[in-house]
Amino acid sequence: MNSNTPTKHGKPRRMLFMWMIENLSHMPCIRGLMLSSPVFSVKDANDSFQFNFYPGGSINENYIGLFFEQLPPSSQVKIYNCSLWIGNSDTVLSTSRRFRNTRFSQRIGSHYFLKNVNTNFLTKTVTLQCILSEITAESLHGSLLDVEMLSEDLKCLYESKKYSDLTVVLHQHVFKVHQCVLFSRCPSLFSEYGYENCHEWPVSVEITDVSLETFSQLLYHLYTGELQNLEISLDLFQYANRVKAFSIINCLIASDYEYSAHTKILLGNQIITWNLDGIQYWYKGSLALIRIPKTDSDNIRHIVMQLTLPENSIGEKIFNISFKIIGFSQDRPISLTCDISLYYSSGTLASRKAQHVFLQDEVWLFPEFIKLNDIPLNIAVCGARLKAELHIYGCTGQRYRTVRRSDARISTDFNTVIPSLKMLQSAMKNLYEYPYKMGQLTLLTRDNYFRMSHAPILWIRWPGIRSTLETLGEISTISELGVPLNFETLMALLSYIYYGYFSDLNEEYARELLEINETLEMSSRVVEICKAILES
Repeated sequence: MNSNTPTKHGKPRRMLFMWMIENLSHMPCIRGLMLSSPVFSVKDANDSFQFNFYPGGSINENYIGLFFEQLPPSSQVKIYNCSLWIGNSDTVLSTSRRFRNTRFSQRIGSHYFLKNVNTNFLTKTVTLQCILSEITAESLHGSLLDVEMLSEDLKCLYESKKYSDLTVVLHQHVFKVHQCVLFSRCPSLFSEYGYENCHEWPVSVEITDVSLETFSQLLYHLYTGELQNLEISLDLFQYANRVKAFSIINCLIASDYEYSAHTKILLGNQIITWNLDGIQYWYKGSLALIRIPKTDSDNIRHIVMQLTLPENSIGEKIFNISFKIIGFSQDRPISLTCDISLYYSSGTLASRKAQHVFLQDEVWLFPEFIKLNDIPLNIAVCGARLKAELHIYGCTGQRYRTVRRSDARISTDFNTVIPSLKMLQSAMKNLYEYPYKMGQLTLLTRDNYFRMSHAPILWIRWPGIRSTLETLGEISTISELGVPLNFETLMALLSYIYYGYFSDLNEEYARELLEINETLEMSSRVVEICKAILES
């Protein structure tokens, strides 16, 4: 079924596609293989789409695959928000995936891992639903500007020092900072000083092994997601790598091509592929030797890439990928771009992660990639493969690199914000999703639910709550604060407050926010978005 909402006065389209499948267990296909699965083709007035759906490897498997693509890809640059949903009348299963700012340059979708699901689900009538909402350039830029406002607000929070709960003493200079911001942006900042996790952080820390300028630039970036100066010293690169503040390095990728032409020499490109057949037999590790030719600019000889499957703190097997540099020259750091992808036997991309880093140490550990438990066993041992694409550069030794100020802002080709602001938004989203970390304020809703939150974030991002927070005084213990909102509406508002994006704002929530705005005193941008929702 196809329901196409026509455009009015140039407004974007919204399309709904829905299918119903009886007795999923009898679905005619080779289970687990996308290429042999049924294809659902749908059309609207302008575009054609194809939907692939396939269950797991056997009737009792706990995963299914849902993938959606445009056929053929549109020659026009159209951008969509896409929502995929699957469920049935008995509510045995109801789950969804959302893909924002999608251009359908490739197939999108996901494997759904249906943990603890009644196997009777396979004999029921299953409903598949896909909603596509076309995004205009104006609305896309509007959502990106909210991330800039988040950056500006956090900068004001850093300057105001309101509700700061950590004092950093550096060469007789005192910095008043906020633990929740530093922990979300750089959790390893104080690990070298004996504080391994946020619960061990003291109220005061003294630092003596870094310069005042370097630490000031680090703090500015952690709060704002931007770079304070156009010239970034090698000392800041080294310190950022030491405390694992990788966003400082990543935020320069946008201008990396310009920098590379003058200060970097390509040492080599490598593609390494591991076949994961018999994965249970190589837990002890697999090595790959990356040979790099000797050049006049660097004395590096080769890099060893190691893949192991250790257990994390809760006993889950994880893909552990590390690099060891042989013949390392510390005064000329190596620039490494690593793009790692995991493919199922069908050729479907299961997971992908890219990292760009200036190597200042002999050993570098790639960020946690994927857990073995996330891969169905029958897939993992039947032709799945791990692919690593490496691009290695040697530095000529130039101490500074120039960054164009425009690269700390919004890109113009609808790719989303550039990495610095994107990583700021991602870190603040994690803080929103795990409010018990550093959270010291409990919000009570009118439908008798509660939500932990962080007083500094609310104070700077929610104008109407400031006077109420002032009456609570200094928050040294968990305090309670009532808000005249239902829980779901509060969660929608908090998503914007924390990371600048309404994760789920419908007409009901927008109407509720506007009706009591005199009490809430939200920012003008929130009011603008709510009105736009009701007028659409």
